[in-house]
Amino acid sequence: MELTASQAPYTPLHFGVLAAPFAQLRRSALWLSVFACVLAWLGPRLSSERERWILFGLFASGSLLSLGAMAWAAAQGRMAMQVFDPSPGAGWLAVVRLAGQALILLCALGVVHRLLRRRRG
Repeated sequence: MELTASQAPYTPLHFGVLAAPFAQLRRSALWLSVFACVLAWLGPRLSSERERWILFGLFASGSLLSLGAMAWAAAQGRMAMQVFDPSPGAGWLAVVRLAGQALILLCALGVVHRLLRRRRG
């Protein structure tokens, strides 16, 4: 999608939206997949299986919320960052994206807490 959004307006491959939201979505998906690999590698070393599934659940739900909001915003040519935007629904996109990123941050803090607790004990 980023390639078609970057095409010149007179070409048949032109999508008609901004390319920056698609680039933002691509970057976020890449970093979330890297964090998912790290979380899967560290999972057995962190804690019990029940706590591990809580971390995976936080990460998966946060990723779905965040990437879903960014994908919806990119399809409309928005960045999903402006809380006070006159276009309809833009504020909700930003709130959903930030809620997803808060869940991902909560998961990352849980991983760091478990690693530090494990190192001490």
